[in-house]
Amino acid sequence: MSASAWGYGLPPDDPARRAYWVVPLAALLVLLAVLGLGELLSAGTPRAPAPPPPVQAEIYELPAVKGPVPAAGARHPVPAPAP
Repeated sequence: MSASAWGYGLPPDDPARRAYWVVPLAALLVLLAVLGLGELLSAGTPRAPAPPPPVQAEIYELPAVKGPVPAAGARHPVPAPAP
């Protein structure tokens, strides 16, 4: 069958002619996708909270322990229950 029977007299497909409208539409689609992604990423950015107020801290030195130092993990004696 001839091209005119099925194509109604249209010329055969020419990729160079099709590129004139496919390339700009593809570039527009990519541009819109990048702008949309940028908008999504910037809209979800939370603001940094205010820093907490300064804390007043003091350092106390404890007196040295006199006598033998108990081993690490040693159990402390349990006080006897009151009568």
